[in-house]
Amino acid sequence: MIVFHVAANEKIGMGNLSRCFSIGKHLGTTINNIVIICEGKQKLATVFAFEEGKIYYVEDREKALEWIQVLFQKKAKNNNILITDIIELNEHDRVSYEMLGAEVIIQLNDVNVDRFCPDIFINGDNFVEVKNKQIKKYTGSTYQIIRNDLIIYRPQHFIKIKNIKKVMIVLGGSDPSGYTEKFINFFNNNYLAYTFYVVCGPGFNNNRRKRLMNNYLNRNIIILDNPYLPEYLVNVDVVVTLGGLTSYEAMYLGKPVLAIEWAHMSYYVKELEKKGLLKSLGNGEEVFGNLVSNLNNIPLLNDIAKSGWYEIDGKGTERIVNLIKGILMN
Repeated sequence: MIVFHVAANEKIGMGNLSRCFSIGKHLGTTINNIVIICEGKQKLATVFAFEEGKIYYVEDREKALEWIQVLFQKKAKNNNILITDIIELNEHDRVSYEMLGAEVIIQLNDVNVDRFCPDIFINGDNFVEVKNKQIKKYTGSTYQIIRNDLIIYRPQHFIKIKNIKKVMIVLGGSDPSGYTEKFINFFNNNYLAYTFYVVCGPGFNNNRRKRLMNNYLNRNIIILDNPYLPEYLVNVDVVVTLGGLTSYEAMYLGKPVLAIEWAHMSYYVKELEKKGLLKSLGNGEEVFGNLVSNLNNIPLLNDIAKSGWYEIDGKGTERIVNLIKGILMN
């Protein structure tokens, strides 16, 4: 049995759940007994429909662990795999998972890897340092996960940008930074040469969603009250992110990425900028002026877009699934 343990909410966003969801759907096409346990609200079921297995939404960590124990006890011990994308785990959590019946533990995020000490660590970034030699490590862009519904949209060759007209602002599934509203206020009926597509992710609460939809009806801002629809992402010229999963999706499609340095995500933005895969917009009030300036720098945008297109090939999920299948076979 393979059980995913993940969380999704307005504070941490939807990226971890999206990552587990992509792997689970791929695994579920050939393997039975795939279950995702998500600490999150039931309304997410309308976005993450998991026909290839089962997904349960629970209210807290205690309920999640109860489910994991029940699921593993149903199966005789035979490679019960626990794949966790919960952040801030430690050695006590490792022991708890083992006591619940997990025989192989895989960690997908890069927080506290050495302290948690999973059997296997898989992550799409190659700037993560893991000191514990006992942990099997599979990292780098070859393991970067791209959502299934985007795979078919990759162009056969890199297409250069000639001019910028459409800008997508997608700051995670819940935008914990609050920059969504700041961007709208800044560009509201200004810079009319551009159209800004602003995404309300699945983690936006109803009040916030209604406020955005009702208060910002103008000429150059379009509010997308939907998860990241592939057809929109494909058809924009530039994508603005917090440096999370949508950044890699944009790179996969050959779109230039401009990213805000916000809170814990600033580390990832800086590291990706060092590799020439995106351009940082900084943080605070400088973000808006930097965005306008970079939208006028076509050579820069083409350089980072081309680098991203070559870096992300969209086969990360397939490689991860093959690793997991290898564990099951052994």
